[in-house]
Amino acid sequence: MYQTLTLEIVNHVATVIMSAKTFTPQLFADIGSVFRDLSARISGSTDPDDDIRVVLFCSDQKHFTYGLDLMAAVQDHAEIFMGGMAGERQALLALIRRWQADLQVVADCPVPVIASIHGWCIGAGLDLASACANCWLVYQMRR
Repeated sequence: MYQTLTLEIVNHVATVIMSAKTFTPQLFADIGSVFRDLSARISGSTDPDDDIRVVLFCSDQKHFTYGLDLMAAVQDHAEIFMGGMAGERQALLALIRRWQADLQVVADCPVPVIASIHGWCIGAGLDLASACANCWLVYQMRR
């Protein structure tokens, strides 16, 4: 259903697992989709056994995220990343606002969203973490 995320719901906890190490344009879209779907399910639920009480957002990668994947973004949207006149700049602004809207649905989720952050969390990962109600940070010493 989602290309870069997995959704598991067990014992009233929805776990969203990020399987990409960087934020690709597809990851932004998947985050927006999964949280819109979860919000609709939570808001429309009348069965207490189907009740989602919290969402945990985590990553199955070595690090939480390295931030925006610039190569994938340029590949998907080359014409607006190459500069140009006002039209390209307006298109880039619209793209950035769409990505921001995909992260805003995390903040708007009707139940608390907890980010479980391990390793590096850079760029768009910090935007995602700031959209969550709480963050768990796991410190791993490097040798």
